[in-house]
Amino acid sequence: MRIPLRTKLTLLLAIPLLVLVAAAAREVQNTTDDAQRGDAATSRVELSLAATTAALELAQERALSASLLSATKAPPAAPPDSETAEDLASQRDRTSDAIDALRATITGGRSELGTAPALDQLDRLAAAREQVDQRGEATSDDVLGAYAEIIDPVLDLDRAVELAGSAAMMTRLDSFQALSRALQEVVVEQGLLTSAFASGTVNRTTYDRLRESVTSQSLWFDQFARNADSAQLDHYAKALAQPAVTTSLRLRDQALAAGPDGQVHADPAAWANVMERKTGFLETIADDTAGSLADSAAGQRELASDRRTRALLVLGITVALSVAVLVLLYRTAIRPLRRLTLAADHAVHVALPAAVEVAQNEGAEAARRALTPLPLPADGDLAELTAAFNEAQTAALALASDEAELRTKVNAVFLNFGHRTQDLVTRQLGHIDDLEARTEDPDTLSDLFLLDHLSTRLRRNAESLVVMAGADSPRPWSRPVSVVNVVRAAVAEAVDYSRVDVDSIDPGAIVGIAANDVSHLLAELVDNALAFSASGTRVRIAGGWVDEGRYLVTVTSAGAGMNAGQLDEANERISGSNVSDPGMSRYFGMFVVGRFARRHGIDVRLMPARGDGTTAEVLLPEQLMVGAVAECQTTPGR
Repeated sequence: MRIPLRTKLTLLLAIPLLVLVAAAAREVQNTTDDAQRGDAATSRVELSLAATTAALELAQERALSASLLSATKAPPAAPPDSETAEDLASQRDRTSDAIDALRATITGGRSELGTAPALDQLDRLAAAREQVDQRGEATSDDVLGAYAEIIDPVLDLDRAVELAGSAAMMTRLDSFQALSRALQEVVVEQGLLTSAFASGTVNRTTYDRLRESVTSQSLWFDQFARNADSAQLDHYAKALAQPAVTTSLRLRDQALAAGPDGQVHADPAAWANVMERKTGFLETIADDTAGSLADSAAGQRELASDRRTRALLVLGITVALSVAVLVLLYRTAIRPLRRLTLAADHAVHVALPAAVEVAQNEGAEAARRALTPLPLPADGDLAELTAAFNEAQTAALALASDEAELRTKVNAVFLNFGHRTQDLVTRQLGHIDDLEARTEDPDTLSDLFLLDHLSTRLRRNAESLVVMAGADSPRPWSRPVSVVNVVRAAVAEAVDYSRVDVDSIDPGAIVGIAANDVSHLLAELVDNALAFSASGTRVRIAGGWVDEGRYLVTVTSAGAGMNAGQLDEANERISGSNVSDPGMSRYFGMFVVGRFARRHGIDVRLMPARGDGTTAEVLLPEQLMVGAVAECQTTPGR
């Protein structure tokens, strides 16, 4: 029985129609999920803002409470400063408002964020205030400790915030948190020195606490500067230039210079005045940052809601347009077009990539023989379309062939230049050796050693060019080379080898054919570690056997190191990015590391170090290692 054309068209169009509607429905589901995630991220950002604000207000109240107790107990006994008591009462109102806002945020948020410890400690605030009001046996240290037990769990709430929002919003959140914590330390500093200036002496406990507070301020202000935008940095710079700020820093330095149990001479009222102005400047910046962050959170939530609404609208329009297209194409014969589509799809995903690979390996003529053009259908329009596709396919193949030929020429240039440079550097090193042998003057020998080191590095660069051009590694060794000698050779070729420490290296040796390649690989990683660490830090190398006869060498740098994005990019280049990558010239060393690693089956991975810094792990496979070192050659290199 013959199936009517109308039925055929209906069947042909029903499937893509259903797929289109399903895709639109899936988009609705995805945007709904995004909206829910956006709501969750926004709620967590709001929780962090509320927690940080409450902690700051609690810190202000703690400082005023401690100041009030210090004034009451100071000899000779005097009635508490009425102005301080009024300031404390006003601060308690602000603290209570901030705590109420935090409780409301917690109540309206999610329960899994671990808010119970903070709520439990906030319930103890009334007892702490009563302890201050009674002015009995409690000391200012007792009050500081009681408030610290309340503040610490509140500060821990911002650690529960996951990085579920946009990168920009998370950066602003980090900036706000850092500035707020620095402000808390400023308040602690204010309270400590108020008591010290009032008594005229910096006791040992106050001195130690002051140094800890100053160190914390420096760390938090540095983090704020790293994450703040240009406007915030401009406001911060203007705040630092204010006379009140410079005066506060001068008075603080005087107290630090006095040392434990040292004498200080400053007016407590003047100190309180400049610190009040200083905290005012910083609180203004924090308020602006918090406002910007709150606006971003609200904008993210609104954007997610708008996307969900648009997705629903798109779904409705998609269904309507699909029906219209069904009616419009109902009478069109699409079977020949479908056949052509399938043939073109096969050509694009199977035939053309295979021909391109042939062009890169065997040349353009072999690729043209391997590529079969699509047959021309009888329909005139489809025949023109097929012919146009065949021409495009031929043009793509020609471009691939040209690229392969160009790459071959470039590799030849690299190889020629690398070999010529190798020859020149080898001759140069020979002359330097002769000069070193004939020279006894220490200064001249030092200069020659520097030239020797620079020439060795230049030779390594030439070898990198030769290796990236596809040639075999130069300077192979016939016998195994001990791991410690391979490591030392790598360190000797580093830019700043004096900053590199070789830690424990388990006995072992590397087969001679790979020894120079491993040394070259480690030298590139050491240079990378030196480049991404501060000049005063050390780079450490260690090595040891691991399971199944493999050997692990680690290169660890201290300091800031590479961030997560830089680590991902470096690992991608090591894993085998194409040499036409735009970062080739800037990150040439990572491409060289990857080429050596793939050549010998070495697993190289960069990761964050324990604490600060970056660790490069080089896992040497069993086939490159020998356990004994008795028959090893000396250090690879010259």
